[in-house]
Amino acid sequence: MTALDAGAGTGAVGRVMADIVGSTGVAIALDRSPQRLGFAPTRQSRVVGLAGDVSQPPLANGSIDFVWARFLLEYAPDPLSWVRSLAQLLKQDGSLVLVDLDHAGTNLWPCPPEIDEGLATILSRLQGFWDPHVGRKLPALVREAGLSVADLTVEPYHCYLGDADVDAVANWRTKLETIGPFVEDAFAPGQYQELAEKYLNALTDGNTFFYSTMITVVAHHG
Repeated sequence: MTALDAGAGTGAVGRVMADIVGSTGVAIALDRSPQRLGFAPTRQSRVVGLAGDVSQPPLANGSIDFVWARFLLEYAPDPLSWVRSLAQLLKQDGSLVLVDLDHAGTNLWPCPPEIDEGLATILSRLQGFWDPHVGRKLPALVREAGLSVADLTVEPYHCYLGDADVDAVANWRTKLETIGPFVEDAFAPGQYQELAEKYLNALTDGNTFFYSTMITVVAHHG
């Protein structure tokens, strides 16, 4: 079997794939960053690190048995074109698995007006770069790409009731710091930093319900 992790990062999933396909199979880790991919072959010689864009993968159509793409389409400027590219790689009896979040980072209750308005501003600025609601779109994207939905699951992903742990808060702080340079000019001086702190405090205030769901779609030809 030839298996592909699309948007592989450092190749962690590719290394698991390599264990599954064994010595007679091939596990490919595809990512646009050669620097991140450089980690994969050093950890598992049977992982093929391949630098390239998901929208135009440097692979032959009809050459892959299993394609996996997790937390990838939320960053796609044109998710349908990416799904079509991945679908074209499948062998006739191959499988495409898409995994992504819905309501990523946007579901808080109670949600103070300043956080609600701030999130709306952030999402407006990040349109075309990040879609926190792409999970719900996966079945339609698969069908528009010419595949059939073979299996569909929805499960909790983030789930805090004001009790996010230290690692979770640190992760969200990093996310907010990362997007800051792209959105800060939409706020008054210092306002974005205040918004970020209020958002982080809500994760541990003992009262705010914060959640997102993870949606997995398995797709086949026919």
